[in-house]
Amino acid sequence: PGAPPPTRRTTACRAAPANDGGDPPSADVRDLGLTVADLELVLPTGAVELSAGGFESTSMDPRVDDAACRWSETPSECEVSLAIPGLRGQPAACLAIEFAVTTLSVTAFGRIVWSCILRGRVVPESAVFVVKENEERVPVIELSVRKANEALWGGFIESIGENSIL
Repeated sequence: PGAPPPTRRTTACRAAPANDGGDPPSADVRDLGLTVADLELVLPTGAVELSAGGFESTSMDPRVDDAACRWSETPSECEVSLAIPGLRGQPAACLAIEFAVTTLSVTAFGRIVWSCILRGRVVPESAVFVVKENEERVPVIELSVRKANEALWGGFIESIGENSIL
């Protein structure tokens, strides 16, 4: 028989009022119809797909939060969109990316103009990218890369490279 197929159910839980006995608050979830045996079931492989996403700054200045790096990830892959404000006016065709296992570099006319240290390790030869230009004439680099180890990183950029000229 195996485990039941995955279902998505949302329910509202209301915490019980605090008591004077020091017991932790509880929630009434009887409407879920779960038993302890249900909670002990082992999920089949692939039944749950974890993912995360967010925005990060591409600036070395900690006071600047440009949110120019939009990232999403699964345990096996990262997809990233970089719209670095300092590249405004650069022709999209002149930009390229170079991955190493723990770093990403953006080049313009073959010279590194921005780089970062990644939050984890990647498989550089798996990287695929395309560069487009947005309405504000800022090139947008869209890329995907496979992770070397399956895990969620909780972001893409660990730190901005010292060789970044922007």
